[in-house]
Amino acid sequence: MQAVTTISSTCRQQLIDYALQQLPEEACGLLLAPIGSDTITVMQPIANRHHSRVYAFTFDAEQWVHYYFHASKLNLSVVGIFHSHPHEQPLPSEADMNGFFDQHMLYAIIGFNQKESPQIRFYRRSKNRFIDFPLVLT
Repeated sequence: MQAVTTISSTCRQQLIDYALQQLPEEACGLLLAPIGSDTITVMQPIANRHHSRVYAFTFDAEQWVHYYFHASKLNLSVVGIFHSHPHEQPLPSEADMNGFFDQHMLYAIIGFNQKESPQIRFYRRSKNRFIDFPLVLT
């Protein structure tokens, strides 16, 4: 897994815009970086198929498989996933703690506790907890 330390300002804005479009439901998808690059440049939305999309997310299985493998055809690497918290801060919830185990991928949460100024925070999983993993904006 490649080390990622930055995110493009365009991609960051796309994350916020997409999550806003999905309100009041949770948005979710993949974070992609060009192979060999340390910068996230692409966010790939995936449909949320959870039965209670206002409070949780589940990737559409077919889209997950398609976009995961399609990324390599575009010389992109899946470096993380994202989802939103429509009414909360961008902090990992108990469901996040129980559902995400890949220690090599980034985990981005877009929080809308203040609708006029959404926030994105990035994390990595380490054993049984999430560690804040700030990215530099490019």
